[in-house]
Amino acid sequence: MLDKIRNWWSRWRPDWRGVSEINACAPFDLDRIARDLQMTVSELRQVAASGNSELLFSRLRERGIDVKTIDPDVLHDLQRCCGICLNKALCAHELEDGPIAARWPAYCPNQVTIDALTLMKCH
Repeated sequence: MLDKIRNWWSRWRPDWRGVSEINACAPFDLDRIARDLQMTVSELRQVAASGNSELLFSRLRERGIDVKTIDPDVLHDLQRCCGICLNKALCAHELEDGPIAARWPAYCPNQVTIDALTLMKCH
């Protein structure tokens, strides 16, 4: 049980190193970086705090989707949406418990894209 809690916490907790790096940037640089990534500065801060994309990659693996086969622009958008999602704790908990595919998409901002990628994989 303790291992389950550690795994969940390591995936859910913010990445303080990413937050520190973002906070060290000048406002002009933050605006430029956010614009280059097609997001707001607020979204950039949320993505930096969210750490890695392990939850997203786990969801993709669950659907049998190889990250390497996803168009880089689509993957970027998936990571951005996952990074600003407010349901990371629920996502991590469901992944830990063995997700039921019919349940998780209701709150996932990537539901439509992942469903489309799943269909493309099947054809």
